[in-house]
Amino acid sequence: INRKKLHKLNDIFFITLCAVICGANDWVSIEMFGKSKEAWFTKVLGLKHGILSHDTFCNVFAVIDKVDDKSNEITAIPKLLMQLDITGAVVTIDAMGCQTKVAQQIIGQEADYMLSLKGNQGNLHKDVKLFFETENTCPALGYESYDGGHGRIETRTVRATSAIGWLLELHPQWPGLKSIVAVTAKREGKDKTTEETRYFISSMDASDPKRLGQVVRAHWGIENNLHWVLDYAFDEDSQRTRVGNSAANMAVIRHIALNLLKSEKTARVGVKNKRLKAGWDEDYLLKVVLGGGAGRSEKISQ
Repeated sequence: INRKKLHKLNDIFFITLCAVICGANDWVSIEMFGKSKEAWFTKVLGLKHGILSHDTFCNVFAVIDKVDDKSNEITAIPKLLMQLDITGAVVTIDAMGCQTKVAQQIIGQEADYMLSLKGNQGNLHKDVKLFFETENTCPALGYESYDGGHGRIETRTVRATSAIGWLLELHPQWPGLKSIVAVTAKREGKDKTTEETRYFISSMDASDPKRLGQVVRAHWGIENNLHWVLDYAFDEDSQRTRVGNSAANMAVIRHIALNLLKSEKTARVGVKNKRLKAGWDEDYLLKVVLGGGAGRSEKISQ
């Protein structure tokens, strides 16, 4: 990369991630940040060839192929989970990730799962759907919540049961499966009323349907909320990093940066101010990148 200079890909990722965390939103500002912190990056990473140009940053991320097809996504999820400490957490994944290997990975890491069902799991979705649709035969616990605003009312009804011995006999391959969940969202507006029901399998028991509903609702809200935070704090909608795969890869970097910033709890300020603090305080920046580590400016092992 960069004529005869050879830069480690891990170093490029690290510099880019640090720059984005600290406020850089395009390749030029990433280069500027890198050069302003070159002495620190050299100390932390042991750089031998300095900081790349903005064109080289862009070219590197343009040729890196993102995970964009279904089979690769299924393969990537367990690898991603292995990199995370999810002990005691609840992992929610869309129907594409509703796979027995994914469930096993989550259980093996001492976490719980809430996996969305669609038609890609054979008869599993059909069997769960039929159970909840059969009147007078569904001993499910229920919980209702309401939300209003913008001229509409939304009622969410959660039904869940752990009485699934019959399902385990039909689908014994699912590790840790304890409950099935149905969440119905009814939206009433001035002109129309819509209703949608989604189905889930979970390693959580059904004793607290309110909690199950909160997990599902948080899952539904991730994409919209994440887009809003990225737009507000990272100015994502105005970005023009469009060469090759660079736009998609930069979006991934922004998501990683946002997750790291939100996970850092010692600074009791918002994402925008955490970005400023990280730019001013190198120990804090390293703490964010390392997910709450000690934050010492020592060389990182490759």
